Amino acid sequence: MQISNVDIKLNSDDLMSFINDFVKIKGLEIKSLKINNSIEVEGVFKKVLALGFKATLDILGVEGDNLVIEFSKAKLMSVGILKPFRKIGLKIALKGFKNQGILVKEDKILVGYKKILGNIPFLNLDFKELKIQGEVLNIGLEKIDVELSKIKEPVLEIEVRDDIEEEEKTDDYIMSIDVQKVEDMYTSSREYVVNHIPDKAKDYKDYIMFLPDIVALIFRLLKDNRVPMKTKAVVGASLGYVVCPFDILPDKIPFVGALDDLSVIFFALNRIINDVDINVILENWQGENEFVVILRKTVEFFSGFTGANNLDNIYEVIDVITN
Repeated sequence: MQISNVDIKLNSDDLMSFINDFVKIKGLEIKSLKINNSIEVEGVFKKVLALGFKATLDILGVEGDNLVIEFSKAKLMSVGILKPFRKIGLKIALKGFKNQGILVKEDKILVGYKKILGNIPFLNLDFKELKIQGEVLNIGLEKIDVELSKIKEPVLEIEVRDDIEEEEKTDDYIMSIDVQKVEDMYTSSREYVVNHIPDKAKDYKDYIMFLPDIVALIFRLLKDNRVPMKTKAVVGASLGYVVCPFDILPDKIPFVGALDDLSVIFFALNRIINDVDINVILENWQGENEFVVILRKTVEFFSGFTGANNLDNIYEVIDVITN
């Protein structure tokens, strides 16, 4: 059955019902939705951790087979996210969904509705217009095609790619490892700081202590006999470069001459993650295991935006030559 030129008006409850019935994205749970000149969404996204979020979405319209949406405001666990970081956050959160038609371009989300609705066996839509007026979402459709014979078939859940699933299995393994944490002066100092965090922020203590935990991890690993001497030398040299008050390497040296401190830091962290046994890392990590997963993903992501990959490539070449 086909119907042409259809105009649909959805209020907040209508849109919420449609999402719950037909838009199945693994790890995403929409708890509330309100249309008021934009779409205000509140929910939980499970990607390593279950993170509560609030977002305000502006509908920009239709481009080909894509619905174009922009984040005008975003909060993660009640903490506002500045615009420059939204793009990074979106790319991390939506990694693996490109094959399902959802991708990030600048700070906009392009929703390939043809691919998503492909998971609804009996329904095919062609959008021509999408806009919000007050508390109503206006949808203009060129046609609706409904195959009645398929209407009893189940709606499929959008899954991530196989390689992303394998990565998540590794993440689950890391989070399930039970180790005896190292105890030293930092342990008691951290406990003192955590105990003095205001009650309203107690749930976010591991986020607040994330950077201090990284610093403690590095210095603990430098003292741990299970860490390869080569890795200790690389990490120690990297720290020396960062704290040195003058440039050790001339800017004219290809690839490495113009390195910034951030590149060197991520290079050192990348060597730790790649060279050191995960059990050793977890024993020396003072926070929850989940945050080692977050550290690993953060280093992987930001290494591509700094010169860390150049350093890593040079390191691998030297390592092959000297071994």
